[in-house]
Amino acid sequence: QLPMLPSFAYIMGYLRSQLKNLQQPLSVAQLLCAFGKVEMKGPDAEAVILHSVTVLPQLLSWLAPHELCNSLWGLSKLTPVHRRAAEAASTLANSIVAEGSRRIQLLTPQCLSNCIWAITRLGLKTPEAEEFARLCAREICQGSRDLSLFSPQCLANILWAAAKLAPFIQNKGGSGDATKLLCQAITAAAEYRILDFQPQELSMLAWSLAKLQGRVRSNNRKGSIKRQGSKSADTTCFLAHLADVARARLSEFTPQGISNIAWALATADMLGEEHACRYMTAAALAAAPQLADFSPQAISNLCWAVSRMCVSNNHASTSTENIASMAVSAFIEAAAREAMHRIDNFEWKDLSGVLVAIGHSRHRSSTTQSLATQVVFRATDSCHKLTTQVMLNIALSATRLSVQIGRASCRERV
Repeated sequence: QLPMLPSFAYIMGYLRSQLKNLQQPLSVAQLLCAFGKVEMKGPDAEAVILHSVTVLPQLLSWLAPHELCNSLWGLSKLTPVHRRAAEAASTLANSIVAEGSRRIQLLTPQCLSNCIWAITRLGLKTPEAEEFARLCAREICQGSRDLSLFSPQCLANILWAAAKLAPFIQNKGGSGDATKLLCQAITAAAEYRILDFQPQELSMLAWSLAKLQGRVRSNNRKGSIKRQGSKSADTTCFLAHLADVARARLSEFTPQGISNIAWALATADMLGEEHACRYMTAAALAAAPQLADFSPQAISNLCWAVSRMCVSNNHASTSTENIASMAVSAFIEAAAREAMHRIDNFEWKDLSGVLVAIGHSRHRSSTTQSLATQVVFRATDSCHKLTTQVMLNIALSATRLSVQIGRASCRERV
């Protein structure tokens, strides 16, 4: 709200007129941090970025480590409009990151966390960003840091950033062993104080571990499992513990947090385990009457995870299996109803994801059938806008749900 106040606009007008006189690196770094805190956008943000890139790069060595990291964090929170300012922001960020790498051993846990978070937010895919991420992982994995001094937020941010940056680093020939060691170090540090983590931080940990591990693809007829990434007993035990903690604190989680943990447990192939099953059952029952508060993506991801309970929970007791089955049916019914109600707000990827989940689940009703039919009719008129994967998902789901329509469908066009 602050940038909208008339008095703030007056201050900004005066500040912009005086920017040329602001030449001290500490003053510029403090300005970047302050603007980041109010998430400045547009011309004001661009003016500060363009001034900073002319002053800071050659004077970064004058800044203390925390000042260096705060300036990078603030820069990542600014939103330029024009390409010239965006490129200037990336140039300045790369210079700050390179200086941070030279002083990596002097950075506090909070500084490491802020820098790696900022790199991810800025979308930096540069040699400087890759080197900083590698050095950050080395600091954590080689025992040179006491991870008990890292706050829960720091641990969650670092693992989240590692998951976001992993595809870029792997494409550059990065080692999967380093990622595995990072996961082990952070889960070991987090496990004994997991109750200190906020719900969002628990969600970030679960999502990151699953993302780094990769999704399981199984072929039930051949009994084979293909996985990209690595799954360890430590990761499985940690996620099981996290699932129990999250279930006990479910009311504290946002819709996105509930969905993220469910997605993580399904991606990690844990739905056949008791801890994960209990979380999924509780999440499905809690979410079903509240789906109006869930984003389409959160609904689609939760549908995907919940529908996997039907084929994964092979070792549950009869009573547990019955409760889980009831939870799946209640949730799938509610999700189908919500998707029909908000169908214009759903991206095709999320809508097809809901349909795939319905097809995988054992729940059939007039609601699910109506949604499937409606999606097929809409897709028939929009095939030219859809990706091949979305068309295949809709066509296969329509076949599985025995959707009958009287004109050419997407299934025929695929």
